[in-house]
Amino acid sequence: MPLFRAAGQSVRNPDPVFLAFGLLKPDSDPSRKSLPPDLDAPINFTFRMRQLFGVGSRAEVYRHLITSLDSGVGAQQLAESAGFAKRNVNETLASLVASRTVTMFEVGNERRYYLNRSHWDQLLDLKPEKRPTHYSWPRLLWALRRLARGIENPGLDGLSPYMLASEARSLMDQLAPALAFAGIPLAGAGPQGEEYWSYFAESIEQMLSAFNAPWS
Repeated sequence: MPLFRAAGQSVRNPDPVFLAFGLLKPDSDPSRKSLPPDLDAPINFTFRMRQLFGVGSRAEVYRHLITSLDSGVGAQQLAESAGFAKRNVNETLASLVASRTVTMFEVGNERRYYLNRSHWDQLLDLKPEKRPTHYSWPRLLWALRRLARGIENPGLDGLSPYMLASEARSLMDQLAPALAFAGIPLAGAGPQGEEYWSYFAESIEQMLSAFNAPWS
């Protein structure tokens, strides 16, 4: 299957590495013009943490805790953000709590974790205008991919305005949980009937504008 959906099947010289995994991608030679990432840019805060703690769950857990605006984060949320198994993240959190750099408290039956961000701002020389803010990239990119597939559906072309609004509502119902988890909650259920289409368009603009934030 094509790696890029818009590329179609006409790939004359497929990349053998991608082809071994069943993906069609044109073969290309690197330009050798790429540069190291700017570690001071908020979007590259992940790379800075990896330079400091190495590539592993420790760097990813610190990244989330330093950039999160939440007063406490659960292990499951940290595991999803870090891209590691919950067991690995729990082991990392136990060592960080033991080191006194991360504090654990309980809410009901759930353990939550936080750290003193002002200390890390001073250590890392994080300025307010360049301070990265965490958002859930996996959830946001899933929502963006699902949105693209939904609006590119050729079956939408012949629908009446009412049915088009109905399809938009169904799509938004699928996107809403992921967007809310990522910190982009939608305002209410929206109007009924054909008027829902305008609400749908405004909600999508809200989601896309959030991608311009200085995320980590």
